[in-house]
Amino acid sequence: MTENEKQEIVAEVLASLRTNGRTIMQLTPVTTMTSGDYIELNGGRRVEYSVLYDQLYNAAVTAIEADKVETWAAINRIDLQLTNVTSRVTSCEDELSEHGDEIDAVKFEVSTLKRQVNINADVLDRHLSEFGLLRSDVGEMAEQLETLAEVYCTEAEYQAMADAGTLDPDTKYFIYES
Repeated sequence: MTENEKQEIVAEVLASLRTNGRTIMQLTPVTTMTSGDYIELNGGRRVEYSVLYDQLYNAAVTAIEADKVETWAAINRIDLQLTNVTSRVTSCEDELSEHGDEIDAVKFEVSTLKRQVNINADVLDRHLSEFGLLRSDVGEMAEQLETLAEVYCTEAEYQAMADAGTLDPDTKYFIYES
């Protein structure tokens, strides 16, 4: 084959590419892909959709698992603090009239810790929702967080709730002297 014939073939191929070739913006858009579809990468490479999906999914799951572990660790630390504070409240109940300011401070601390638990639970919910999961899918502890409730009231207030039938069996009531 002569040099002229080679140049003629190259010119014909280039002309055909210019005529029949398309830019990425001219390609037909799609909204779904199948496992047999390919995606073009730089450098003349391609990747099958299912391979790319698996890699992205595994990377996301790994990130979510790390966040979940970190969030559960924070929730467990706060739960331990909450348990300690609740014990302090219980031990102070008998001396409430003498230690009213301390009880108010402990109540504030309990309220603050509960907010921290709820914030961490919201973070966990956001991470789990990215994969269509709920906290109930990850364990019983989430249910305990949602039912965590305490009420501080006088004996008269407690009796009024009992008489009205409004006492919640999942709520812990702390009764103090007025």
